[in-house]
Amino acid sequence: MITDELSVKIQRIFQKINEECKKNGLESEHILVFILTRSAHYAEKLGIEQERIVELWEEKRNFYIPNYYQDSNFPTLDDSNTVIVSDMDEFKKKFPKLEYKCPQNHLIKNATYCMYCDMYAMDGLFNFGQVKVISIADFERVSRPERIFRPVEMECQNQN
Repeated sequence: MITDELSVKIQRIFQKINEECKKNGLESEHILVFILTRSAHYAEKLGIEQERIVELWEEKRNFYIPNYYQDSNFPTLDDSNTVIVSDMDEFKKKFPKLEYKCPQNHLIKNATYCMYCDMYAMDGLFNFGQVKVISIADFERVSRPERIFRPVEMECQNQN
C-alpha cells in the first residue's frame, strides 16, 4: 500500500496506522485506501495539500481507527447537500437569513441544530435534512465538514 509516490509524512502516518491496526488485530489496507482516496478528494475540492489533510485528520483523531476513518466523518463533498465556503463570512453572505429548517419537526429555527435532532442526525436518520458545511479558513481547526440544518435559502432553491 505504501509506495514511493507518497510523501514521507504520509508514509510515516500510514506506518503508524498500520502498526496500530496490527496491534488491534485489524487489517489496515481498506483504511489506508480510504484515507488516500478521500484525502485526494478533499484536496481537489478544497485546494489544500493532500499531505496537510492527512496530517490534520490524524492529529485530530482521538478514537478507534475504523470508527474515525469512515464516510460519516469524512463524506464526499460533491453533492447538492455540501456547501464549501472560503470562510464563515461568505457563508453568512450566501445565507443571510440565518434561518434553518429542522428535519425532525420541519420548523424554521435560528439555530443550525438542536440537541434532540442532532442525536438522531449522528446515526444518519435525519441526514436528508442536513447540509455539510466546510469552511476552508476553518479547516485547520475543524478538519471535516460540520452538519447543520438546511438553510431556508436552500429550501427555496430546491423548490425552483
